[in-house]
Amino acid sequence: MTYFGNKADIDWNNWLHKDIIWDMGENIPRRTAIYRLCKIGLIPFIESHGYVMNSSLKELGSNIATGFFINRGKSHIESNWKFGYTDGLNITAENKNRYYHVIDTDEWAKFWEIWGLWCDIDVNMFRGLDRQIDIQEYMLTQICHERSPQTRIVNEFLGFENGENISEHEGRDIYLKESSDSNEWGGYRR
Repeated sequence: MTYFGNKADIDWNNWLHKDIIWDMGENIPRRTAIYRLCKIGLIPFIESHGYVMNSSLKELGSNIATGFFINRGKSHIESNWKFGYTDGLNITAENKNRYYHVIDTDEWAKFWEIWGLWCDIDVNMFRGLDRQIDIQEYMLTQICHERSPQTRIVNEFLGFENGENISEHEGRDIYLKESSDSNEWGGYRR
């Protein structure tokens, strides 16, 4: 039996209200730990890197709690976090690459040094590292890319006008579109 207990014996309310050890000493309910992680940890962390959150504190906390509960004991590869996406289904490759460039593994390591000190996400506990990785990837889906300064940087790098967004082009090649619009080739391929 792991510290999670038998999965069948633990229901949502018992799991959520179970006291856990926070930061090597304070006993608090798991729901309080998740609230702190989201309000004082994740949201300010993401926003400090030039992103705007698209989910409220309540939504994010609920989604993180749900992800922890349904994926307890599972590896990162087996876990399922395909719920509560706010902007995650239409993320361009450029915005995704920018996210992983700006908030790289070193940035996350600094974050987890402070916030990874309780059983669900402690790397020294069973599947703690898996939940850290899950959260790192899940937070990408909780960002409003349209309003984020980092998206403006990506758009400027790609040559889009002020206010023009890569997502507006629906995957069409902007260079071919501009050539077609200008009738550069007379409508024919050379």
